[in-house]
Amino acid sequence: TASICIIAKKVVTLPSKSFVYTIMKSFVATIVAVLSSLSLTAEIYFNVDDIYYYRLSDDQVAVAHNIEAEYSGQLVIPEVITDFGTTYHVTAIGEGAFLHCSELISISIPDGVIAISDNAFSGCSSLASISIPTTVKYIGASAFQDCSLLDSVAIPVGVTTIGSAAFLGCSGLPVENNL
Repeated sequence: TASICIIAKKVVTLPSKSFVYTIMKSFVATIVAVLSSLSLTAEIYFNVDDIYYYRLSDDQVAVAHNIEAEYSGQLVIPEVITDFGTTYHVTAIGEGAFLHCSELISISIPDGVIAISDNAFSGCSSLASISIPTTVKYIGASAFQDCSLLDSVAIPVGVTTIGSAAFLGCSGLPVENNL
C-alpha cells in the first residue's frame, strides 16, 4: 500500500515498501552481476606457498614475477595449486618469473608446463640444476641467460621454439649448446 505525504501543501504519493524492496533487490542483483563479470576477466596475481602466480584462465596459471620474492635453494613448482577453493594447473613459467634470483640452486618444473617465457631464469647465477618436463614446447628469449653454473640441460624433443640468447652466458654449458 502506498503512503500519502503532504509537503508544502502538495500531496505526494510514496511508493509502497514492497516496490522499494523490489527495486533495491534488482539494483543489488545488477551490481553483483557486474562485479562477477569483472572478476572473471580480471588479471589476478596471487601467492600460494611463497610462489607467485598469474591466472591465465579459469583453471590455468603461470608462475609470475614478483620483485619482492627472494627464491633460494632448491625449488619445486607444483603441478596443481589451490587458491580459495579453486584448483589451477601450472602451465607456464611467466616472463622474468625468477629473474636475478641469484641464490636459486635448483628448480623442478612440473609436467604440464608448456612454456618457459622470456627471461624466466635470466641472471640466476647459482642455478646448477633444472628439470625441464617433456610437455614444454617453448623456451623464450634469454630464458636461462647468465646461468653460469648450469653444466647440462636436457631439452625435450617436443620443444619447437628456442628464443634467441636462451642460454647465452651459460659458461658451464658446451659452446655448441650455448644458444
